[in-house]
Amino acid sequence: MNSAQRICRNFLLKNLIFAHFEKNIMITANHLRVNC
Repeated sequence: MNSAQRICRNFLLKNLIFAHFEKNIMITANHLRVNC
């Protein structure tokens, strides 16, 4: 039970970090498109 919760938390954390990076990439791409 405890290990399952830890795996679930790690999975959610990785997804949050990935979504954060993906959003930053989209924002950067939008800035580049506007600047160039």
